[in-house]
Amino acid sequence: MIERKNEKPPEHFPIEFYRSHPSTMSNNTYVIGLDSGTMNAAIVVAQVIKEYHPKRNYYKIVEFIYPEKEMRNLTSDEKLLFLANLIWDLCMKYNVLAITFEMLPLTTVGPKKLKGVLLAHSMTAITELICACLDIKHCPIPVTTIKYYVTKNGDAKKEQVQQCVDKLLEYQYSDIILGNDHIADALAVLHTYMCLYFQKDVKQE
Repeated sequence: MIERKNEKPPEHFPIEFYRSHPSTMSNNTYVIGLDSGTMNAAIVVAQVIKEYHPKRNYYKIVEFIYPEKEMRNLTSDEKLLFLANLIWDLCMKYNVLAITFEMLPLTTVGPKKLKGVLLAHSMTAITELICACLDIKHCPIPVTTIKYYVTKNGDAKKEQVQQCVDKLLEYQYSDIILGNDHIADALAVLHTYMCLYFQKDVKQE
C-alpha cells in the first residue's frame, strides 16, 4: 500500500478556539496533554515558554504520569473516578491554561474496541466538566491534525508518531517515549496544541 501524505494541514477547529482564553499566557502557565484511554491513560504536564524562538519548542516538560499499576485492578467506573481526581489534583498543583486531548472517532471502531472508546469518551466528558468548573480551556484536536503537526503526515502510524515526538523533544526522553506509546500520544497532542496556540509552522527538517 502506498503511504499517502497530506499536502496541507487537515481541518481543525478555528484557530480562535485554541486562543480565546481569559488567562494571560505567561511562563507561569501550564498545559496538560491527555491520552484519554481508560485502560492505559497517560498525562503530560508542560510549562509554557512564552519567548519566541524559531528552532525551539514553546514548552518544557515538567511531569509524565502513566498510572497503569494504580488502575490495573480497578473497575471501569473506578478508573474514571481515579483519573478525574488525578486531573483535578494536577489543576490544583499547576496554573493550568488548557487541557488538550485527541478527538476519538466512533464510526470506524469495531465492536471489540467500542467499549474502550466509549470509556475514553466518558473520560473526556469528565475532563470537560473539570475545565468548566475551574475556568480552564478544554481543547480536543482531530487525530489527523495531531499526526500532521508531529510527523507532517496525517496518516502516520503509531511508531512514526513515537519517533517524531522523540525527535521533537531532542531525544531527551527517548526511553520514556519509545517505550510507551501512550505517553508519546499525550506528548503529540500537547505539541500540536502549542503549535495551534502560537500559530507556529510545523518544524522543518
